[in-house]
Parts: sequence; structure tokens; C-alpha cells
Amino acid sequence: MKKIICLLLCSCLLFSYSAAVPNYSYAYGSVSYEDYSEPKSKYRILYGILLILGGGFLTYDGFRTVKTDISNPNVTMEFASTRSQGAFGGGPAYIVNSTGTIVNTGNVALNNVRVQITYNNTQGNAVSSLGTPIVYNSNGGYSINLDMNQAEVWTNRQGYTSTEASNNPWPGSGFGPFYGTYPSASGETLIRVLDITYDYSKKYKEEMNSVYEGIAGVLLLGGGIYLIVDYIISLRRFDYYMKKNSMNMYVEHAPDEFKLMLSKKL
Repeated sequence: MKKIICLLLCSCLLFSYSAAVPNYSYAYGSVSYEDYSEPKSKYRILYGILLILGGGFLTYDGFRTVKTDISNPNVTMEFASTRSQGAFGGGPAYIVNSTGTIVNTGNVALNNVRVQITYNNTQGNAVSSLGTPIVYNSNGGYSINLDMNQAEVWTNRQGYTSTEASNNPWPGSGFGPFYGTYPSASGETLIRVLDITYDYSKKYKEEMNSVYEGIAGVLLLGGGIYLIVDYIISLRRFDYYMKKNSMNMYVEHAPDEFKLMLSKKL
């Protein structure tokens, strides 16, 4: 939408020149002072006002400061698990003991970090959809606050009673230890991380909305001011002087800058 507004306002600027001066050109050539004595179109004031209003809006919108959310909350985990088999009522019993570390690898501090884990069965499926919470060694609770780059050690103990061999803990034989990581597409063998929740305060970065939009607004403002001033104090006499002396002024675009150029035909 902003690009369309720029095109429309620039078109108004071009049309204003053509309406007031049908033969106006930036090319060199002989110029008669009588060419500049005709009445100026009153539409130039209207075009000037439109360009000033549009340019003012684009300048404000382009150069205004906006806040961008740059928050990147993230944690990584490494863990090792062992399993043991006991005799609980109802069938073979399995106990899975896990320990590991959790690290805040994001760019914001995390509060009330809670992690739910479960074990994988021989089919590679999570046995529980809810799992059990890990316990943090430093406070003995299920939640903890983590500053950036802070690491904490945790443990987890899960007891399961299974009446079907297919629900036995992965990998079906052996007692471990079995190692895993989070997040990872592989490596979570005996246990699986089901859910990680936390709270955090968003981090913002202040930056300019759009430099190019602001520059376009300044150019339109300049065009609008020129049209109005030209109508009031007849700045076109300066054009006559320039053309009479085979001189020309123009704006040239170079990488990362605009140049106001003056040329003279020898």
C-alpha cells in the first residue's frame, strides 16, 4: 500500500510539471524568457499540498522507531537413563532412573521451567501421554528459574507395571545406561521429553521502521515545497538563468547515497 501511495504522489509531481509547462524539459537548448511569463496553474498548489501531506506521512512512518520482538527462549538437555526389573503385583515391573542437565541456551531468562518425560516402549512409542516431571537437584522441586546460560542438574524416577511384552521399556534387553539429548531427531532412546513449559519477559529491539520509505517521504516533501514556493515567489526565473547559461541540476543515485549534481555545457 505504501509503495502505491509513493507512485501516485510521484505521478502527481510529474503531471504538475507537464500541466504547468507543457514544453518543460531537462535537456539543453535555447530558452526564451517569455516562456516563463505565462500564468502558473493553480493546481500546482493543490499538487504541492498533496505531496507535502503524503511525504509527511511517509517520512514519519519510515523514520519512526518501532519495537521488534527478538526473544528466543530455548533450552537444551542431555541425559542418561538406566532401567531395572522388579516384582510388582500384576506383572513384570520396570523402574527407569534418569539424570541429566538442562541449560538455558536462549537470550532471555526463564521462569517456572517444568519438564515432563516418559519412557519409550519396544515399539518406539511413548508409554504415557502425560509423563512425570523431572526433579531439580538444587531445590528438590518440579520447577526452577534459569538465567541465560545457566545449567541445572535434574533426576527422574519412573515405575511401571506392564502385562504386555510390547509395553516393556526400550530397547527390550539390557539395563543401560542409555544416553539421549533434547532437542534432537535421534538419541532419545529409553526416555522421551514430552513437554517443556516456562514463562519469560519478551526482549525488544528498537529500530527504524523503513529508511527507504523515509527517504521517499523527504523527496516528496521537497517536491511539494518546491511547487508551492515556485508558485508564490516565481522560482522559475532561476530555471531560466540555468538554461540560459547551459547549466543543469539533477539528483544522481549512487550505492547507499544520493548526489546533487551540477553540470555545465561548454
